[in-house]
Amino acid sequence: MAIMNTICPFCFNKVALTDLDCECLDGHTGTRGTAIEFIQQRVKCKSCNKDIIRFKCPRCNEELPKSILHTENLLFSIIGVSASGKTNYITVMLEELKRASNLQLALYSQNMNTRTHQGENYKVLYENHQKPPPTTPGVLTPPQIWGIKKLEQNFLQKLSKEVSAYTFIIYDGAGEDQEHIADNPSLCNYIKISKAIMVVIDPMILQSVKNSLSRDIYNKSTGGGSVSGDNDKNSIDIVNDLAEFIRKACGFRVGAQIKVPAAVVFTKMDALMDEFKNRTVSMSSPHVHSGYFDYSDAREVDRDIREWLSVKGEDAFINALKANFADFTFFGVSSYGDVPVSTSELNPIRPHRVLDPILWLFAKNYFIGANGMKFNKISTVFRGFCRFLSPQHYIKSKVILAALIMVLAIVVIVVANVGKITATSPIAATPVVVPEAAPLELEAATSAAPAKPAVTVTKKTPQQRYDEAMVFYNQKRYTAAVPIFREVADQGYAPAQYYLGLCYADGLGLAQDYGKAVEWYRKAADHGNALAQYNLGLCYADGLGLAQDYGKAAEWYRKAADHGNADAQYILGICYEYDLGLPHDIEKAKEWYRKSAAQGNEEAKKRLAELGG
Repeated sequence: MAIMNTICPFCFNKVALTDLDCECLDGHTGTRGTAIEFIQQRVKCKSCNKDIIRFKCPRCNEELPKSILHTENLLFSIIGVSASGKTNYITVMLEELKRASNLQLALYSQNMNTRTHQGENYKVLYENHQKPPPTTPGVLTPPQIWGIKKLEQNFLQKLSKEVSAYTFIIYDGAGEDQEHIADNPSLCNYIKISKAIMVVIDPMILQSVKNSLSRDIYNKSTGGGSVSGDNDKNSIDIVNDLAEFIRKACGFRVGAQIKVPAAVVFTKMDALMDEFKNRTVSMSSPHVHSGYFDYSDAREVDRDIREWLSVKGEDAFINALKANFADFTFFGVSSYGDVPVSTSELNPIRPHRVLDPILWLFAKNYFIGANGMKFNKISTVFRGFCRFLSPQHYIKSKVILAALIMVLAIVVIVVANVGKITATSPIAATPVVVPEAAPLELEAATSAAPAKPAVTVTKKTPQQRYDEAMVFYNQKRYTAAVPIFREVADQGYAPAQYYLGLCYADGLGLAQDYGKAVEWYRKAADHGNALAQYNLGLCYADGLGLAQDYGKAAEWYRKAADHGNADAQYILGICYEYDLGLPHDIEKAKEWYRKSAAQGNEEAKKRLAELGG
């Protein structure tokens, strides 16, 4: 898709591509690319005819990544109060976005500053298990500029050979600046050009929440201090200040609702899990596993948090958001996954639902698929066709559009004529008279017919039917395999019960349903199927289809391990090493690692080597 204008992420000015300062391989400057060159994505130096390798903003002279010139820009702001954990959240969110293979997205940094910033924070959080230092107030940190591509393409994208991509820009300002937006507008200009906003709030800023927590958990979660350096500002004031700034910056009338989507993200949910037991927000996110955004899940999480806020007496906070934002949804996340060990030391990072807000944003921009939203598929196809009607595909798209219109017209004419023929055809109107056979003739004909030999039907065994289903399953013909699995599973055949659970869990040949998956895993596990026992343990560990319970997970891992499942033996070692549902015991961890390693599990071998055998 040809982009003829862009917004500089450094000075926030709208810039025409033909006004950019260009520099070629030989260092020549002063060239301006033409519109045709940018459409073809091949700008040449006017002095030496070599390719241009650098593009700079004519206003601030900052170098712009090439992707920002050829892809849509998704400018994305994260704001919040002091100590709400924005930097931690951004770091973990980006890392998890890289790892989410089911989403079929490729994330990559666009400049050295972005790579360095993310790398340093990753090392502090994931390797050193420490909290990164807070963002410096009063200084606008450089934006993080990321490229993100969609690896799976729809029909129109394949036809146009266009890769669906965004330049994904994140601004992370200090909480103190965002608490005084009206006083420091120059530091927050990026907000007015953002296509979506995340309002990140530490729930402990709410006095009712702070009072309900133990002092120990509160200190560990806040680093031993207050969650906000400004006691005169609360979350309601911040929402109102933010909305007022956006209105002024964008020229909206006073009191008008803001149309920019806002994800209201409560962080540090690990400290509140006891208050959300058996609620959707406490369960594992389904979006990453399924590869698309599930609006029904998001609505359940939003409802959980609204009800919780209402019980806490925080209806005024909800009303402030309703008064200012036309489109907002609550999310609950935990960057760490556990309450910190101390005010500075963390457990190993095990994020909880950190991708939900950004996937909501992607789904609203039709960048990833979604279900549970009215007309979403139609809108996605329409936007895909609009993308296809871009300048570089002008002639091709006109031809295809004309062909589609012609085919539609022919179909309409044929259908109309078929209706007329059916109504007026003399053949259809003439009754067919069948002569009645005489009784004697009918009797003779019946007696003359030779008797058919009896056919002996051999009923197939459950094993044979299961083998037939596995042929279809291995051929990825899941819709053919599922009915046979179900038939044999109903007969109590454990392997079929396990595979039926697997089909429900992965959405193979039927709608994804973790509750049904757990039901069939349990039936197979009760029959001693080790794979089902292992998967049931995973469901308990991730909270898929049931409440998260590491103790129950460990019980099922042990059953599978006792049946010789190498993966379960390895995970059981992890449980002992990291105190996940089992007491910390390095020697027992080693014992299970050895059993798993003896069966060839490479991860178990690595852990064993790191622990010294």
